[in-house]
Amino acid sequence: MNLTQNPIEDLTTAPNTVPANNLSRRDFIQFISAAIATATLSACSSEERKAKPKLTPAPAPLAKITDKEISNETIVSIERGFKAFEAEIRPLLKNLPPDLTNLINRQFELMDLNLDNPYKEAHTFHHEYQKAGGKSPTNKTHYFRYKYSSDKPKVEFIASFTRGSRTINIHRGFNPNNKLHQLYLFHELVHASQDLIARHNQDTPSYLNSLEIGINAFEEGFAYGQEIELLNALLGNALEHRFNTGGSFNDSEIQAFMKWLEIPTGDFLLFKSLIIIAQNYYPERNPNGKNLINFIIQEYKALGKKIYIIDKNGGIHYF
Repeated sequence: MNLTQNPIEDLTTAPNTVPANNLSRRDFIQFISAAIATATLSACSSEERKAKPKLTPAPAPLAKITDKEISNETIVSIERGFKAFEAEIRPLLKNLPPDLTNLINRQFELMDLNLDNPYKEAHTFHHEYQKAGGKSPTNKTHYFRYKYSSDKPKVEFIASFTRGSRTINIHRGFNPNNKLHQLYLFHELVHASQDLIARHNQDTPSYLNSLEIGINAFEEGFAYGQEIELLNALLGNALEHRFNTGGSFNDSEIQAFMKWLEIPTGDFLLFKSLIIIAQNYYPERNPNGKNLINFIIQEYKALGKKIYIIDKNGGIHYF
């Protein structure tokens, strides 16, 4: 199946929803934002939200990786780094549409809601899971966990998210104070929110079946869309301005961006890949836009991933 022959306008992100061609960008954002708000906030009471622990946004070094279990010290480093990232991002959000700002804020809220999770380390959770005879030690479905990735480091991934276990996999090159790595962590938190929605909207057999079918291109587009919006805000809207006029950036300009954001030169290829994705996001500026989804499908196919879309009738189409 080729998206050039089967336009994206004929497809939708999920069965039994409004077809994508009938959704404006604003409507699409409001639809997903409302779903995330319902799923995330209904998972905990207003008293719990008011009482959630505070974390000072101070950078902390990443603990040395010596074994397979991620230490509490490392998890706190990740949380502190992300809190510092949030503090830098928040003043920039005032230039975005309010509905998009609210949507982005959901990921920061999800991180805050996880601060009091006693089972943040994946091995600890699974140990308690086994002790309880195969039952979760907590009923808070918004909680997620961390573990070190068993994969060899790859230029295209610095973190990933595993549905089912709600685990954020931290790859060995991750630095909690690196803005690019923080952007990718934000991307994975979008997937954590998407997983939460699926858990609330599907029965158990349907949810478990969805874990086996691969990567939803529209969900990837939505995560990249928010990630790119944050990068564009950090760069003073330079991406939007250049790409809306059909322009591009050369390597020297990309390196200048990295220097401005204090991103190490060793992350050049990872950063450049995000710039290329942004070029396919604009000028449509739509997370399920034709150019972006086409690009995601081709890139994930090249990586050997199972990538699919769901049409307006609920049919799954692999590429």
